[in-house]
Amino acid sequence: MIKLGSAVITNANGNINKAVIKKIVTDIGNLHKDYKIVLVSSGAVSSGKKYLSGYKGTLLQRKVAAAIGNPILIQLYRSYFQKCGLTVAQALCERSHFSNRKQFLQLRDTFNTFWSHNVIPVVNENDVISDLELKFSDNDELATLLAIAFDAETLVLCTSVGGFLNDEKRSSRK
Repeated sequence: MIKLGSAVITNANGNINKAVIKKIVTDIGNLHKDYKIVLVSSGAVSSGKKYLSGYKGTLLQRKVAAAIGNPILIQLYRSYFQKCGLTVAQALCERSHFSNRKQFLQLRDTFNTFWSHNVIPVVNENDVISDLELKFSDNDELATLLAIAFDAETLVLCTSVGGFLNDEKRSSRK
């Protein structure tokens, strides 16, 4: 289970750093030989917000930016994973997939089918339809839930966050 934060895969302008993606994909391709990989990737909002004039970061603007950025991001992953002989699938999750037993079993069966067909699932939250109350607080939480749900051996969080966050989502380190 690998989670990539926006700051890890984008530059200050929100543009995807293709060299970083290429290196990460190559490393994942090597790990895939021995492990069932799930890639939780942030970066959709960062990738899409530049297409919205006057972007202020409102909830609706973030949803639209994510809808624009998700296909940009998945296409990039697809092209790099294809060079490693691997296929990717986009999996958009919501909290209900973990709290509703029937949906969780469907999610589990889908992921097992991905792995049996040599497919790397690239996961993100389904931002377009997630209500504020039902949203994951961030992709770190989504990755953690997936790791627990699938009994992951290891969860690697690649992030720029320097530790635990307080209620204002700021680093609690002084």
